[in-house]
Amino acid sequence: MTMTRTKKLFTTLIAIAMIFCTMFAITVPTSAATCSSGISTRTITVKTKANYWIPGSESITISQSKGVCTKKNYNIFTGKTTYKNSNQYGEWDITVRATDGSHTFYKTLKDGSIKLNLKPNKTYNITIKWDSTAATIKCLSKGNYTSYPTWRVKSTYKVSSYY
Repeated sequence: MTMTRTKKLFTTLIAIAMIFCTMFAITVPTSAATCSSGISTRTITVKTKANYWIPGSESITISQSKGVCTKKNYNIFTGKTTYKNSNQYGEWDITVRATDGSHTFYKTLKDGSIKLNLKPNKTYNITIKWDSTAATIKCLSKGNYTSYPTWRVKSTYKVSSYY
């Protein structure tokens, strides 16, 4: 190989590597915001796009996994402590706001999943916040969370992007 061919090959390989790294760097933060990080509050930005050829309204579905609650019981007569585990869903307060201020609503994720119906051709900020009051009430009968539930974006319909 001549020196110019080696330089061109090296330059091409560097360019391909840079493109690959750029594409990888773009995908990492988008997936990070679309699932819970413990019980901290997260905000997702969702852009909808109208497609009148496909029936149905624009939507995003958020699902959650169960956490583990542990209840501690102490028996006075035997002096033994027993622990009872149960799998429980958490409660998440969801606020959906269009960035132009035209559409706002609130929902609560209590069960396995919830579907949020959106308007076409809008950008939304969806804030998902752990409901600590509901968790405290649940602790009275089920015990404390030893492993918190988590949520994630399960599916989208007629959504051009979310991050």
